[in-house]
Amino acid sequence: MKKLASFIPTHTTSREEVSKYFNKDSSLLFLLNNIDKVFFCFHDIQDIDYCKKIALNIRDNLKQVNFLLYKTPSFNLAFVSHLISLQKEGFTDLIYLPDDSACTTKNTFFIKEVLNYYKKNKDILFLSLTYKNLEFTKNNILPNKTLHLNKKLSLSYFDSKDLRETKFIDFINKPFIANIDLLLKLCDKTYSQLATKQEGDYYLRSQIVKKNNKIALLNKRLIRCFYYNSTNRDVRRKELHIMRKLLQHKKSLV
Repeated sequence: MKKLASFIPTHTTSREEVSKYFNKDSSLLFLLNNIDKVFFCFHDIQDIDYCKKIALNIRDNLKQVNFLLYKTPSFNLAFVSHLISLQKEGFTDLIYLPDDSACTTKNTFFIKEVLNYYKKNKDILFLSLTYKNLEFTKNNILPNKTLHLNKKLSLSYFDSKDLRETKFIDFINKPFIANIDLLLKLCDKTYSQLATKQEGDYYLRSQIVKKNNKIALLNKRLIRCFYYNSTNRDVRRKELHIMRKLLQHKKSLV
């Protein structure tokens, strides 16, 4: 059986509002309470009191939450350090959730079904929690195989090389579950030395395609990632409005 831990990155300042919404998302909290260990990771933050304030917003509703502070200003180095640390502790897989993520379903049965399938099957090494298989099939990119987890939920396997020309290759910057050994192969020395997260994301996208990895996609979006990091105040305000609306009126799955 696989052993899962999380990487939930946060940074800079002004994340208190996001953390409060995170703590109100019962479906997302359910997902995290059904993995082995939750890590909320700060990087490039010097204000310890700020970290404590964020921690107070979310710690009560998570069973196995741990707060880590990576002093490096580099997101890429923090990510690799976290992967190595998890590997040493015996974890096999990682769930990546930006702190401005939100679950799109109230149906905890579906969440449990996806987690159970991932944990029990060795052949699945990378599962996107954001992109839907329909976004590929409607562009005539067909999966190698499709499995039905239940009457409403299915999972398809794609070759990453087939996704090269699509706009949907940004798997590494959106919520996913992946094998730690695979991630460490992708996050090599070149990745660790890149100056910015944006450069790192671009490099990992090219690595995923070049090495032709198997990408698993659900027929439903499980988690939506917001853009609270935008420097545009209007964009941030719009995204928070959508997040509030989603938390109030979740659909069965979207």
